[in-house]
Amino acid sequence: MTFSNQPFVSVIIPVYNDYDRLLLCLRCLQNQSYPRESYEIIVVDNGSTNPLKSHLLPEDIILLEEPQIGSYAARNKGLSIARGEIIAFTDSDCQPAPDWIEMGAKWLLSIPNCGLVGGRIKVFPQNPEKVTMSEFYECRTAFPQAKYVHQDHFSVGANTFTFRHVIDRVGNFSQDLKSGGDAEWGNRVYTHGYELLYAEDVIVFHPARRSLRELWAKEVRRAGGFYDKNLPQQPTLGELLKGLMPPVYAIRRVLPNLQPLTLKQTIDIVFLLVFLKFASGWETLRLRLGGKSRR
Repeated sequence: MTFSNQPFVSVIIPVYNDYDRLLLCLRCLQNQSYPRESYEIIVVDNGSTNPLKSHLLPEDIILLEEPQIGSYAARNKGLSIARGEIIAFTDSDCQPAPDWIEMGAKWLLSIPNCGLVGGRIKVFPQNPEKVTMSEFYECRTAFPQAKYVHQDHFSVGANTFTFRHVIDRVGNFSQDLKSGGDAEWGNRVYTHGYELLYAEDVIVFHPARRSLRELWAKEVRRAGGFYDKNLPQQPTLGELLKGLMPPVYAIRRVLPNLQPLTLKQTIDIVFLLVFLKFASGWETLRLRLGGKSRR
């Protein structure tokens, strides 16, 4: 990309109790190939127990606070002051590649009527020599962004570029959702007739979840978001009990896509799929019985 007439870009990052990884993210964003005077970085603290204003952040970072729980509420807060013609979203636990903004802007401008660009999310383990079962699963299955863009018509918020005029037309994120808001918003972009593009060379790096506890929390959040989105159609008791049954379909669908696997890896993956299905089913049952959604 030539930078003679580059558009101004606003990068928006929601964060909750993630100061150390946020600093890594900001370091990556401050060392981009895109001219520094042509983009701003907006961090939105989403109710951290130790507010970010008490920490030391780089001077050129714009810091906002959004008390309403949820990353989509935080992203909307960032949008309320963003000055960019182009809006870029990532998360505090991501590490954007040095040319992330340059390549995202390039692809967004490359086709007429582009509504969003979803970039690649490369998942990596903490220690390649000692990969946990959870990390192995995440590295092989997490964030299939190409599928999301091409088949499901959305892009994960960890790596998304769009235009300000697209947001003005289709609206902000549904901030009452705790999960699934990026899918709901991307579907709106698609139904408004915009083109959605997946770009392999628009890259952020994302650490794999290392433990079963982290995978459980992710699945609980996903199940809660799905429940909230479909609240008028509350599941029956039979559907709730079905949600606690072994995930035969998921096992048949996932295992062939992960080959080759050793016998131990196959057993580990089957265990994880059962574990995640139980987490989702249990959370749905808890919410159906009057529990509150978790962040």
